[in-house]
Amino acid sequence: MTVNLEPISWNAVRSLTQAQQIVAAAGQPNSGVLIDALHFYRMGESIDVLKTIPPKLLNIFHLCDAPLQSPVDIDALRVEARTARLMPGEGQLKLLPLLESLASHTLISVEVPNQKFLKEFTPKQRAVMALKATHSLFKGCL
Repeated sequence: MTVNLEPISWNAVRSLTQAQQIVAAAGQPNSGVLIDALHFYRMGESIDVLKTIPPKLLNIFHLCDAPLQSPVDIDALRVEARTARLMPGEGQLKLLPLLESLASHTLISVEVPNQKFLKEFTPKQRAVMALKATHSLFKGCL
């Protein structure tokens, strides 16, 4: 079991560098940094910064998509993150370069909180949608 710190632009820990420093200071062998595709881009992070994090700290990656243009205020950022994410490959985030930068042991989960999907589709339908979207995203990599 690992304990992972997820930096989010509107929280106290709002950068990968901060998260890495806190995890390193904790000195716990089961700790790491959780990378979330939406938060990664909304924090203005880069692949170069991600590559500075020791691979052993990259335990979990949350895969989702969104428009390239970020909401302008904190409340809108929160709404997007909690209720309006898109399925992988259905937005404009540069997901493949991000995925290629992850450590080989990193667990990948699809995280797509979306209020519209909750109202219109059953859990099984949402799972199938996530599977198909993720498969389409990776199709060019296989």
